[in-house]
Amino acid sequence: MDIHQLHRVGYARVSSVGQNLDSQIDALKAAGCKKIFTDKMTGSRMDRPGWDQLMEYVRPGDVLVVAELSRMTRSLMHLLETAQALDRKVNLVSLRENIDTNTATGRCFLSMMGAIHQMERELRAERAAAGPGLCKGAREDRRAATHRYRQVARCQSAL
Repeated sequence: MDIHQLHRVGYARVSSVGQNLDSQIDALKAAGCKKIFTDKMTGSRMDRPGWDQLMEYVRPGDVLVVAELSRMTRSLMHLLETAQALDRKVNLVSLRENIDTNTATGRCFLSMMGAIHQMERELRAERAAAGPGLCKGAREDRRAATHRYRQVARCQSAL
């Protein structure tokens, strides 16, 4: 077997400069990655220098290893585009989700996990957008309930 086929390449990303890559890098090294590319920036940015270098570096037979899918892609569409770009020439392994695209089950599970990650991202955005309104509404509901309770208490004491 060609030694190049066993080449495991890692990718780690954190969303801001203040965050630490150490735990991801440790996991990637433990998974056998000899070369690791990193980025310290939000995944929603199109220009990720470490990712771009990684995509230029990997060759057919390599295994791309990530700590988790959310560190690699920005959205379900980006995940599917990335999987298609790798096109079975480079296998993908996600440590957290225990996905290995070397198998049919791994490829299927990758698609399902990508859809779940996308749903979580959208739900978080919806909650964040609705949050201030929900808090205000909850405060108004508490005030109304307190007012009703006081009215009922007055009525009961008048009886």
